[in-house]
Amino acid sequence: MHEGKSLITDALGEKAQDSSRVVLVTGSTGSGKSLMIGRLITELTLMTVPKKAAAQRLAQQMACERGEAPGLSIGFQFKNRQAKSQHTQILITTEGTALRLLDSLAASLRYLVIDEVHEQTANTELLLALAKYQLLPRHPRLRLVLISSTSNVEDLHRYFQRHLPVRVKLPSLKHTIHTEYLEDSNGYVLFDELSPGAGGPGMEDSEVESICVQASKYFLRGDGDILIFLPGKKEITLVQRRVKEKDRLVVLHGTSAQRDMKEFGTVRGDWEVPRIILATNIAESSITFPNLKYVIDSGYVKRSYQEYGAEKLTMERISQAEAVQRQGRAGRTQSGTCFRNYTKEEFLGFRKYPESSVARTRIDSLVLMEKAYSLESPKYLSQIPHRRVQEAAAYLRGIGAFRCFSGLSHKGRYLFRCGVGTDLGHFLWTSRTASHLLALLSVSLISAYRECLTHLSEDSYLKKPINCQNLKELISGKFLAEALGLKTLPEPCTSSCEASTSADFSIYVHVLLESIRHSASLPWCRANNLDQGLLLEAASTLRSLGASHAVKSAGCFCSLNQDLTAAFPAHTAVQVPGTCSYTVPNNAHFLKPLLAHDSSSLGYLFVFDSTTLVHVWNR
Repeated sequence: MHEGKSLITDALGEKAQDSSRVVLVTGSTGSGKSLMIGRLITELTLMTVPKKAAAQRLAQQMACERGEAPGLSIGFQFKNRQAKSQHTQILITTEGTALRLLDSLAASLRYLVIDEVHEQTANTELLLALAKYQLLPRHPRLRLVLISSTSNVEDLHRYFQRHLPVRVKLPSLKHTIHTEYLEDSNGYVLFDELSPGAGGPGMEDSEVESICVQASKYFLRGDGDILIFLPGKKEITLVQRRVKEKDRLVVLHGTSAQRDMKEFGTVRGDWEVPRIILATNIAESSITFPNLKYVIDSGYVKRSYQEYGAEKLTMERISQAEAVQRQGRAGRTQSGTCFRNYTKEEFLGFRKYPESSVARTRIDSLVLMEKAYSLESPKYLSQIPHRRVQEAAAYLRGIGAFRCFSGLSHKGRYLFRCGVGTDLGHFLWTSRTASHLLALLSVSLISAYRECLTHLSEDSYLKKPINCQNLKELISGKFLAEALGLKTLPEPCTSSCEASTSADFSIYVHVLLESIRHSASLPWCRANNLDQGLLLEAASTLRSLGASHAVKSAGCFCSLNQDLTAAFPAHTAVQVPGTCSYTVPNNAHFLKPLLAHDSSSLGYLFVFDSTTLVHVWNR
């Protein structure tokens, strides 16, 4: 560790600044690359990490090493949560938030640190382009530090060759990691039997069975925690149902990670029984599990892909680089074992690195931010076809995000600040033109509707009732307040709603509207610049519509009732049928395949008129 510290110190030193302003820090997983920054840097630094949970955890670890709580010299900031002060030296955030902070911070920054640069999200691509074409040329004191354990460093070196990048490779871990493949497996059974076909579409039953058997084997050894990488929430739920030791379970996925990361606040070496951690790829990076000894890798991940103009989630094999990343979770604090639930031959057939997200997802937001920062046709690290950039620009021009000649329009600047995606941002903007608070109610209703579908699918699968506690978590929607310029949203009111064993969407609508009615006090309305009378009137309108919403949980198909147009005359709500023969707007022909839902798919779409697509959500 001392050797690694010396290498980074030399690379970041004043002598090195004259020769290079870009530092590429590489090293094996768990070599302490991210934490090293907190130990060495004492000047104003903006550091990005792809995922919120990992960013917050990293801030806590850095602050703990300095003997303080987050918010002093080490801080973090996200869209709806922050811990920082005027004394903060290192501010850790996600790439999206960093892009919105750079305008005000760039002039005073000493270091811009991009962690996990190998993930190559759209925001990472934009940050790299912004650093190359604007930040480094305009701010002579700024140093760029890129951290990765699996990235193709040669690509980064070529991209920044004008700035003479220097590479720092940290020593490998001292702890050994033993790797086992599927052909090596055998063990005992700790889990309940799996009924045939219980996995549904996705992982094969035999694959789930193999993971459970291997976890049983490690669990009975009792000498360390077990981390199981699964592709998504559905697969986590499937394995979770089979675990007999429910009190030893920790679940980490996108919607639970920030809450459940508190489980790892301190090292607990006095535990006699290990924990079983079920996680998606959110646990691949920037997280250290103190007592972890075993990693089980399913070999799968779920990624978003653009298809016919919309995005869908697809399960696929991971890359070799991601397999190495997952393996590295073990061996950080002690020697460990990684079991790969696939053969060595299959591993050798995986692609070397994961495909960049900009190559497979929509790039509307990327092009929008490109305009916001006045980047003229920048070259990105990943090669983006010119046709896709033109299509995204045409879409943004069509919804009025661009001025006639150059730059962003007033609406475009709103979409940029909003940070919730161009489709939903467009929906919010159009709602605001009719009524600011009607947007609050309508988007809250849609948010509740979307979450209702998720809860219905999972809870009916688990055969558990939907209770009031679920509803409280359901209608929090903090991001809505910021997107709409509000300080707070009403507190959920569940006093009039009792736990129910039947999944009825009218319960959700009722609770939402009761929350608004009970919380719409005059002080709250004044604090948020809302008209109390108009708020209650709009709530009453939506309340009358609540009874007309239907949920057909047996067929896993839900739709918004077309009566919604009575409340929103400026909009047209289109029911999404279970067939591809439904007529859609001419310029939205790409949606037809999306409308052919199978029994596990849920979705809805909104259009404002006969030509403008507003929002599509497909689970």
